[in-house]
Amino acid sequence: MDALSGLEIIAAIVIAVSAAYLLAVVLSSFLPMILEGGQSLVHDFSRVFEFNVATNSERRRHRQIRKQLERELGRSGAWRDPEIDILTAAQNTQVIVALDRKLRRAVGSCHAMHWRLAAAIHSETMSDAATHPLAQSWRTRNVDLATLLVETIDSYELLEDSPELVTLAFGARRLASCCMACPYFECSVQDAPRPCPSLAAISMRRKNEGVRNGEIVDET
Repeated sequence: MDALSGLEIIAAIVIAVSAAYLLAVVLSSFLPMILEGGQSLVHDFSRVFEFNVATNSERRRHRQIRKQLERELGRSGAWRDPEIDILTAAQNTQVIVALDRKLRRAVGSCHAMHWRLAAAIHSETMSDAATHPLAQSWRTRNVDLATLLVETIDSYELLEDSPELVTLAFGARRLASCCMACPYFECSVQDAPRPCPSLAAISMRRKNEGVRNGEIVDET
């Protein structure tokens, strides 16, 4: 009886060792997949977090620009009346004019900043200037202003009767895309376009061009 118990113990140990070995083999087979899945989950979570942070940051910058516009135009929030289309349209026309002017000035300043940095750094690669925090800040402002201009035009009450504003919104969208894909990231100083595509697009319009009553007009 004692000998049989000993054999049973040995058999149990062999079974346990075999089960542990099989478990180790299975885990070693699935471990890369588990780790890859975990890394993918962490990556997806990080992307969602970064997107939320970027969105909140963008909204905060947009609010700051709108506050600046309100101060420059000397208006208080109580003056607005969303139930009267013509009054709101007149207000948004002024905002469109102010944003348009700010955008053109910002693009010019952004272009100048890139070339000043390129000269100061003494680098043969233009990306050294384009990736500088000052250049990145101006580029971000260009995109913010262009985005706000598009949003304001899209919400314009009389947009159906103002094809010129549709053209202006399309141009602002293209400008934002040009700034986000700035050519200065991937070129030498010698081959860098001057002016950049954004400034070239702005310069094609008349200097005193503006918007009044839903139409682009020459303010000279």
